Amino acid sequence: MEAQPRKALGLSALATPLALGCILALAVSELSGTLTNAFLYATVATMWGYARELSTLITGLAFLAIALAAQFRPRLLDARVLLAVAFVCLAGMVPLLLAGSFLASPVLFTVGLVLRSVTRAVTILFVAYCLLKLPDTVSVAGVVVFGMLIDNLLAPLMRSSLDLAGAVCVMALTSAAVTAWGYFKARGSLAELGNAAPASQLAAENPRSFIRSSHALFYCILLFSVGNGYALTFNEVNHAPAPLSIEGFLIVVLIFYLLLVRDRRQEDTLFSFSVLLFMAGLLMASFVISLGQALLAPNVLIHLASDCFNVLVWLVIVGVGKRNFFAFLPVFGLSFCMKSLGTTIGAIIGHGSNDLMLADPSVAQAITLAVAFFVFAFLWTNFRDFSFTDTIFGVEHLELPQQGPLETVGLEERCAQLAREWGLTKREQEIFVMLARGRNGAYIQEHFTLSRNTVKSHIKHIYSKLGVHSHQELIDLVEGDPAPKE
Repeated sequence: MEAQPRKALGLSALATPLALGCILALAVSELSGTLTNAFLYATVATMWGYARELSTLITGLAFLAIALAAQFRPRLLDARVLLAVAFVCLAGMVPLLLAGSFLASPVLFTVGLVLRSVTRAVTILFVAYCLLKLPDTVSVAGVVVFGMLIDNLLAPLMRSSLDLAGAVCVMALTSAAVTAWGYFKARGSLAELGNAAPASQLAAENPRSFIRSSHALFYCILLFSVGNGYALTFNEVNHAPAPLSIEGFLIVVLIFYLLLVRDRRQEDTLFSFSVLLFMAGLLMASFVISLGQALLAPNVLIHLASDCFNVLVWLVIVGVGKRNFFAFLPVFGLSFCMKSLGTTIGAIIGHGSNDLMLADPSVAQAITLAVAFFVFAFLWTNFRDFSFTDTIFGVEHLELPQQGPLETVGLEERCAQLAREWGLTKREQEIFVMLARGRNGAYIQEHFTLSRNTVKSHIKHIYSKLGVHSHQELIDLVEGDPAPKE
């Protein structure tokens, strides 16, 4: 499908309360990751280095669980339950990390990192639904870029002014604030998702409105993340990614691009830009290794490439979600799962390369060149004809099911009134509400995990007690005046 014309981003689009809230939320999320690398991973590396990879892997598994729940059991994604899980994990994270550091206990510290990973997944889930509420994907790009800019400007100050305890407290407080804000913004969307059929069922009926889990999009995200995970380990300082200062200003260039350009294939342009920066960074890293100097130019290039790719991923996720609300969460969960998995694999390769560098720099140089060649070869052979823009516009629109004239709360009150008058049982009342919303027997069977015959029996009893003979008569009864009970 042909990509549609895009409008340029105006500053007014980022001045709304929702956009400003999303910018701050993303900035906090990015800053939390920066502090984790600078303090938490640096600390645990001296006790048990693989705790870093385990934490990232757990984050990926949490995103995978979100994708699977949306695909098969959307009712599990209850906003209140997710909020409770996030706050319980935050409450346990702080004492475990502090105690693990004080006692030099890798077990306590690792458990604290795992709890932090679960909280991070829930927080980003809530923020993702906030981004979906923005008017267009161009606004999404601006919000994401400004969020990263704030992170890059504040990160040096945070690294220089905080210790481990301060970093943990800042992460806990800011994460709690963003999670609570995101919950109030996202709970309606999650409730809508929970009341709908699973994405797997909708995809079977509307295959062109969904992206398969085997789609090239996810392999591309995985591959790029492997390279990025490897690059994060280059020039490590005290077991943490090398601190940068100039990158935040380079992001301003990307901001002005988004503000000024009108590009029909914005996603593909960003991908090409990301790959070029990434390849330049890896090649320069090989050159720096040969010099034996800790120059940060490769880190700047690779980190900026990663930032561009993050903008691209958000554009794709939100772009798909705006075309099909029910495809949003499966794509979101699987995309972030691939990012976490790829980063874990790349970091393991990178740490091994760092160990080899101490013994023989030429081996580390060879590994860096091999990673660059592998990434380039895989992209060239598998993604020459792949288009992120076509991926978005290839998803056919699937509109939200429309509610009847009654609002949801009013409908439930009306159904409860009729249920009392006509003597419906508790289960019959629950099914009655679903019928009044326009749901069919197959949906009710899936929603309540009942057999087909059980649902048919309940519907038959409801029709009999209410004195109606069809689904439409039942809806007319709910929308009209109550009939006197005989």
